[in-house]
Amino acid sequence: MSTTNGMLLLPSAKQIVLLMSPLLGRTTKVDLSSAELPIKPPYVVGVYVADDNTIVALCFFDLALACHLGAALSMIPAAVASEAARKGVVSESISENLFEVANVMSSLFNHDGGVHVRLREVVHAPKVLPAQFSDLLKRPAARSDFSVSIQGYGAGPMAIVAVA
Repeated sequence: MSTTNGMLLLPSAKQIVLLMSPLLGRTTKVDLSSAELPIKPPYVVGVYVADDNTIVALCFFDLALACHLGAALSMIPAAVASEAARKGVVSESISENLFEVANVMSSLFNHDGGVHVRLREVVHAPKVLPAQFSDLLKRPAARSDFSVSIQGYGAGPMAIVAVA
């Protein structure tokens, strides 16, 4: 984990792998990118808050990755996930599963002495990022970009942003 402002820690690639591989029941490869990956539509955003409901982190998933994460959780066929990403229409079951994955990911932010973090919502933003999130993205306290690949499903970029 890397420290942002002494309170919120961003997870490492290894921590993400250790969480996702058993959760999905599949080998998951996560590589830290040395450069910021482009966050472009369509994408899905996990919004993480502190106990006072202040946004403390955002997790941006490429739409294809979001679909594959949601599908892999309950073994929905990879072809269904790929088709959903291609059409830009995420089924209710994949969406609900992605919410569960994002919710479990909140544990990556919680540690002794730190702020308690929980998932508030998952926002599907097919064309334009809501202004409140784009403003936060312009002034992050820290950011980590990852390339994530799920065995038998697919891959895509993911960016985790700590809010200043």
